[in-house]
Amino acid sequence: MFKWLRRQIEKGRPRPINIDPAQFNDPVAIKTGWEPAYDGPAGNVRIYTLVAQDAHKMVFTMSGASYLFWFVYFLAITSPLIFGLTSDNLKGAIPVIVIFAIPCILLISVGFWAFWYYSRPMVFDKRSGLYHRGKLKSTAYGKRQKKDEKAIPLDDIHALQIIPKLVRDESDYCYNYELNMVLKNGDRKNLLNVDRLKHVMPEANRLASFLEIPAWNAVTETEGDPKC
Repeated sequence: MFKWLRRQIEKGRPRPINIDPAQFNDPVAIKTGWEPAYDGPAGNVRIYTLVAQDAHKMVFTMSGASYLFWFVYFLAITSPLIFGLTSDNLKGAIPVIVIFAIPCILLISVGFWAFWYYSRPMVFDKRSGLYHRGKLKSTAYGKRQKKDEKAIPLDDIHALQIIPKLVRDESDYCYNYELNMVLKNGDRKNLLNVDRLKHVMPEANRLASFLEIPAWNAVTETEGDPKC
């Protein structure tokens, strides 16, 4: 059983595409990783959209599709819970109500945590000179931020990276695309993981222009937008 489970996990992991970083003629590209930076599931929903709040700030915020998804999610969970608690047929059946309510409450709790996590905006602010995820608790560099979520000076961002990867569908592999932020030391931070190239290229070009940095597009014509 454990071997089967391990095989299924391996199947679900994205497969890297061979990419030659020398094509970008940049020493930072050579020491940058070109394997997938995001090891999670396939991106089937466009979670974020890039918004220019003013001339000095660009923000990745949750898209309308994401809000619709979470609305349907909470509606699907809370509707049967409310029905069960108000139904005349279940009045007085305390054990049934408790058994029915516990998984609903757990799913609602997990949903609220996931909604909070994914709804935190990714902010590129030229006034503060920082990139940060969610509300910046202090203008001091990295103060009170988690290690992987700390504020990053915009001057430390060297380039944007667009890479393809193969992800497992129900019966086959198809392409997904990552938009990653590359720092001057070669470290990366994943920004987007989507299933359509057209959902990442406009954002990448706009953000690169705003930050005045290159966008390294490693996607070839044969890897462009095959539908999962």
